[in-house]
Amino acid sequence: MLKNQSTRHSPISGMVMEASQGSVISSAVSELVQRVIAVLKRANKRRQCRRLIRETYRAMEKLDERTLHDIGWPGRYEQQDPCSRADF
Repeated sequence: MLKNQSTRHSPISGMVMEASQGSVISSAVSELVQRVIAVLKRANKRRQCRRLIRETYRAMEKLDERTLHDIGWPGRYEQQDPCSRADF
């Protein structure tokens, strides 16, 4: 009895919220957050790749011509994708 009276006299007793509206908004926000995270991950991977390439070229500049020829620099390196390492 008390339960019905408290429900009937509550300030939101006549209000009905549809669950679909809330779930649409939350799924849209969730999708937006996931897209932002994906964009940030791709940007971070590109930044790491550029850093890796710069470090590789700096290291190769220190080697002499004979060593560079022995390892096939830069021919073999430029044919490969420099960012296809396993730790990326």
